[in-house]
Amino acid sequence: MQYLQNFDHFPFAAPWLALFLVCAMGGVVSAQNVILHLNSGDQISGLIISENTNQVVISNAWVKALSVPLSEISKRETEKNAQTPSPAPSIAGQPAASPATPPPQNKVVAAAPSVARPPAKPKGKWVGEARIGFNAILGTTDSQNFFGHLKLTYALPYESDPKKFYKNIFQLDGEYQRTGNAESANHVGASDRSDFDIGKKSYGFGLLGAGYDDVQKIDFRYQVGPGVGRHLIQHKNFVMNVESSLDYETAYRRDTSDLETFYIRLADDITWIIRKNLTLTENLAFYADMEHPGQYRGDFTSNLSYGFWKNLTLNLTGIDHYNTENAPGTDENLLEIRTSLGVTF
Repeated sequence: MQYLQNFDHFPFAAPWLALFLVCAMGGVVSAQNVILHLNSGDQISGLIISENTNQVVISNAWVKALSVPLSEISKRETEKNAQTPSPAPSIAGQPAASPATPPPQNKVVAAAPSVARPPAKPKGKWVGEARIGFNAILGTTDSQNFFGHLKLTYALPYESDPKKFYKNIFQLDGEYQRTGNAESANHVGASDRSDFDIGKKSYGFGLLGAGYDDVQKIDFRYQVGPGVGRHLIQHKNFVMNVESSLDYETAYRRDTSDLETFYIRLADDITWIIRKNLTLTENLAFYADMEHPGQYRGDFTSNLSYGFWKNLTLNLTGIDHYNTENAPGTDENLLEIRTSLGVTF
């Protein structure tokens, strides 16, 4: 009270005292951790280091000094559990240092150890083709012909060399035809063949087939045999393979003796992509009877396929079968021209 009474003797000290109190209060405000709510909906948190009638300057772990206009602040609130750092002690003759913002701590995250992944195993691929056809002639002698074709191919690249393949090819063919009141065609044949590449150009295969032909008086026949082949030509649009095999065949024939013999088989197959949607395929096989010299048979098939919409095709197929060992009363040569609608999948 004695010191306060002394102010009566120093009237000029009152303004300075008021200024000191304002600065002290400002120092208290500037030491607050606050959250500023902006008009845009964003929020900024940090330590107020200065403030005036136009702006607030805050500091946080991301920026040392950020000026925020008061006109952009819609609301402010003090952070809960925030601790106001004590000002650094002043040194005589020097102003007290402003509270220092602790530098952000960089967290060190241990990198996950890399694990060597084994190479992906090659995957097999299925390709399918189906064709169905119907031809009819109505006149003096009526003729109706129904036929179908199904081919399924599975290709699996070698794990050691993806350019080499194992293939399995399943094929099923059937035909029924009546000319007038007589049956002129009635046969079904199926085959399963496994191919495997041996070298860059060579391959081996095993063939198994079975079927019947009612018009040719074959109640049932089957064949089996191994063989080797060579990729003679391998271009982008033209492929040609040649092969040979040893075939054992048995045919149970009606009205005559059964046929059981070995054949030497020589064959080729060609695929020619003439244009994007036009493909020609050709297969030729010649069978020489090893037990009956001079006896043989030949099979020839050629197909021209035109893709007219998506995976649909129109097909023109020519087939010729010639057999010197046919049953009595049947023709040695059979020639057919077919048209069919096909689908690939």
